[in-house]
Amino acid sequence: MAPDYNFKKGIRTNGGTLEMNLNVEQGIIKKVKIYGDFFNEKDTSEIEIALENTPHQEEKIREVFNQYQIDKYFHAISENDLLSAMF
Repeated sequence: MAPDYNFKKGIRTNGGTLEMNLNVEQGIIKKVKIYGDFFNEKDTSEIEIALENTPHQEEKIREVFNQYQIDKYFHAISENDLLSAMF
């Protein structure tokens, strides 16, 4: 069984700074908060909510991201940038 943990990581991207805060229980993302000085058209809380109850695994997180137009939520920040801030 995977341990519970809180994860926090900040990175610099072409679109600005990005910080991910995750609460993970038994390998499952329970809470996500995204901070940064990037521009966005859509509310990033939609992505935060969509990631809840997703395994903290790159493949599963990509499946969630594929349901959204990521560039509308994170201007000039790629899916790979987002993933690098989550691990």
